[in-house]
Amino acid sequence: IGKAHGKTGTQVALKWLVQQRIPVIPKSKNPKHLMENMDLFDFQLTSSEMAWLTAATSPATAAGPNPQDSGDCSVAIDEEHVEVHV
Repeated sequence: IGKAHGKTGTQVALKWLVQQRIPVIPKSKNPKHLMENMDLFDFQLTSSEMAWLTAATSPATAAGPNPQDSGDCSVAIDEEHVEVHV
């Protein structure tokens, strides 16, 4: 999807949220990433792209050091339950 719009995966993810009117506050100290985070308003995701992204089941989390950690909190997963520690 990003390639079709000339955007990064992060920009597509942010646009998916913004296009649903979900407020986002992306965090970055990298000047290039800050500019990319604001460069969301010159394209629209199609309804089929929106549906595909909404239905996506992987990756389940992002930005963490492993698949069970979103980067915002630690997550302990076992067969019976999930514990989240903020």
